[in-house]
Amino acid sequence: MSGSAVPGTPAPPLTRRQLREAERAAEAARLHTALEVQRADEAARMRAAEEAVAHSRARLRAAEEAARLRAAEESAAQTRAAAERAAAQAAAERAAQEQAVQERKTRRRAAEKAAAERAAAEQAAAEKVAAEKVAAERAAAEKAAAERAAAEKAAAERAAAERAAAEQVAAERAAAERAAAEQVAAERAAAERAAAERAVAERAAAPQTRRARAAKVADVTAGALATAPDTAPTAETPADIPTAADQTPTEVLVRRAPSGPPASRRALREQSTRPAAPQRRSRGWAPRAAVLGTLGALTIVGPLTGLAGADEVASASQTVATQASLLEHLDAAAAAAALVAPDGLLADRTAASRAALMQTSRANERHTLTCAPLDGANGVRAAVTDRESAVIMPVAAGAYRLSSSYGFRNSPFTGYSKHLGEDFAAPKGTPIYAVADGTVEYVGVGKDGRSSMLVILKHEIDGETFYTWHVHMYPDGIRVTEGQTVRGGDVIAEVGSNGNSTGPHLHFEVHTDTEGTTIDPLTWLEEHGAVDVSARC
Repeated sequence: MSGSAVPGTPAPPLTRRQLREAERAAEAARLHTALEVQRADEAARMRAAEEAVAHSRARLRAAEEAARLRAAEESAAQTRAAAERAAAQAAAERAAQEQAVQERKTRRRAAEKAAAERAAAEQAAAEKVAAEKVAAERAAAEKAAAERAAAEKAAAERAAAERAAAEQVAAERAAAERAAAEQVAAERAAAERAAAERAVAERAAAPQTRRARAAKVADVTAGALATAPDTAPTAETPADIPTAADQTPTEVLVRRAPSGPPASRRALREQSTRPAAPQRRSRGWAPRAAVLGTLGALTIVGPLTGLAGADEVASASQTVATQASLLEHLDAAAAAAALVAPDGLLADRTAASRAALMQTSRANERHTLTCAPLDGANGVRAAVTDRESAVIMPVAAGAYRLSSSYGFRNSPFTGYSKHLGEDFAAPKGTPIYAVADGTVEYVGVGKDGRSSMLVILKHEIDGETFYTWHVHMYPDGIRVTEGQTVRGGDVIAEVGSNGNSTGPHLHFEVHTDTEGTTIDPLTWLEEHGAVDVSARC
């Protein structure tokens, strides 16, 4: 409304505009009221919805709490059940483990007991076998030692018998030569007396013509040459008799026919007047005279001609081979009757090899070849040569003895053990020779259980490789260095007594490889024809 009404005064009529405004205001009030009511309703509904939502949320929270409680209870129950099941399973497993452990202990005790019983049985069997082996080896060693002693005794007896036989033969030969010389002298004196008697008788007889005397001289000369056709050498033929020379060619004197001016008439007359000895007596003393004459030429003229010059020796007309001397025949007979080892000793290869080498060593002591200058006093080239062998003995003959063999033995240091080499007992400082051509592989302290010093040589023999080990030398007795090339017979060291040693000796080993494989040194030396170092000229 636009103004206030005066009480008691009728209101003026409303205009259309006012009516429309009043209607609009009434409509707006009505709409406002409806809107307020609607808003109140909506607020109520919202509050109811919120209350419902809150109630629903409360119910949901309660349900969720209840579900959580139920789930917790169920989980706890399940956990308890699982724990109980796990405890039961653990208990079962512990029981099973304890049972398995008990069973394993039982089986282990049974196995240990069986193993102990088996080990005890094996040890007893091994000890029994070892004892039997030791006893057998000791018996074999004692038997070999007894056989070796018997062989050495027999060899000594045979050597003594050979020396006695040689002395007896020499005495008989001297007696025979003296008897032959006396007989020849007696026969010569008798022949001279008979010739003198015949000369006297012929002078008393009628004189002969010159032609008759010449014919008689020719007959006498022919008869003298015909008396000994098989023994006396002819002109331009050397005397062929036994001498003390060897089998090598040498130069000898020859008997020539007389040369020079003819004999005088007086000489021819004296020769013609000397009667010839009877046929029987000529055949008796002529061979002896030829033998003694040749012996005289060899024993008297030979040494004198040794002082002649080279030109005079070169004038000899012939070179012949002399026969073997009586001493050589005796040596051959002694070699034919050499010591034969017993069957038990020959069955042992090591013992047989040792016997052969001992026999060789003794032979070397009796017949040692000494290298001499090629030119003698008269300029004649030496005729004796010796074939060089590929293998040499490590110690010279006559300078050693074999003190300990290859194989099992009772050692003063290691007890009953295997000896891997051969011991050559010799004075301190005795030269040690390389057994063959080779290279020095090692020089130094002992290794693989050997004593110091140690020298190892590598050899190539007939396509095979061998290694020789030399032990017990002193450092100042070593004569080679590593990498050095040596020849068989070269001095590589000197005998000593270094390390585990009871006296000066060479411990000599032969290896077939670098892994320590050893063989019997004496057998190896024998198989390769080892000779004494003196044979290497």
